[in-house]
Amino acid sequence: MTIAGRAGLRRDPKEEVVRYLATILARVAGLALLLVPPARGAEGMATLPEELAVTESIVTQDEDELQTSLRAGHLRFPRERSTSVLAQLEYGVTDRLQAILAVPYGVRDPSDAGAVHGLEDVDLGFRYAVLDFRTRPLGLDLGLTVGLPTGSRRNDLGTGDVSLEPTFTLSRWLGPVNGQLSFSWRRSGIGGRAEAEDEFKYNVALLYPWRRWFLTFEGAGETEESETTYYAIPELVWKPGRYLELLLAVPVGLTDAAADYGVIAGITVEIERLTGRGRDVDRPPGPPRVLMPYAATDARRAVATAAAHATAPNPIATPSESASGGSPGAAGSRQARSRASP
Repeated sequence: MTIAGRAGLRRDPKEEVVRYLATILARVAGLALLLVPPARGAEGMATLPEELAVTESIVTQDEDELQTSLRAGHLRFPRERSTSVLAQLEYGVTDRLQAILAVPYGVRDPSDAGAVHGLEDVDLGFRYAVLDFRTRPLGLDLGLTVGLPTGSRRNDLGTGDVSLEPTFTLSRWLGPVNGQLSFSWRRSGIGGRAEAEDEFKYNVALLYPWRRWFLTFEGAGETEESETTYYAIPELVWKPGRYLELLLAVPVGLTDAAADYGVIAGITVEIERLTGRGRDVDRPPGPPRVLMPYAATDARRAVATAAAHATAPNPIATPSESASGGSPGAAGSRQARSRASP
């Protein structure tokens, strides 16, 4: 989810120092992900959140897996309130390639004008796992997103232009902590009358897994037209079930154009083997469980009941029984003759 900023909002000049410190911190964290050697045994720590508040998670969908997520964010500026809702679908074409559809809806409520609301720019894209995070401590995803002109520049609901946005996400385990770095460059105004504009997003996330919880801290930055918004975002992710994930985050603005504070909440649901062609990669190890039809189950139960009531063979066979094949009921055996005599 993109956290918006507002140009022309000035607060304490000391925040300029915080801005530069936050930028330096983001760059240092990014270099650390590349330079720090991976922790021993990190290959087994592959469980990560499907979604984060702002940073693009390194997790991609398995083949034929559909993920639906809904996130809502509210930001409070000095003279405006902003609310955004993002509905997103992600489908695993293969275990490494996924398709993405994102539909955002925004509400802007400035203090000196009437509130506006409407659809923002819809995004279509894909991501490819160049280095799969599930099999190695270092993961790398590359992607490309196409923005459709469904928003409104006049109402500050997107750009209303066609845009292209290449992205990459890097992930690495640093001991028990997972670090992720995402970067994107959006070029808007493609093929339109409006002047082309560039927007850069750079986010860093540190995650500490604890049971079903993920303690997370993000640093989210965005630069557009020489204005930079940067947020410090503590958040908590909870996976109460195998296919369900909940998120709660509190962004705090660090730069002049950023909001004072806000809140982000999200829910993510996964559906595996949507069309039946995929495989359950997340299934626990062991032989697959075979579900027998009712008829086959009843037949097996009848065979087991007959075997339990069958007469056990005589362990010591007489010569006559041996000659007749050893069966107590065979023709010519002693038991058969005794049953036949009055």
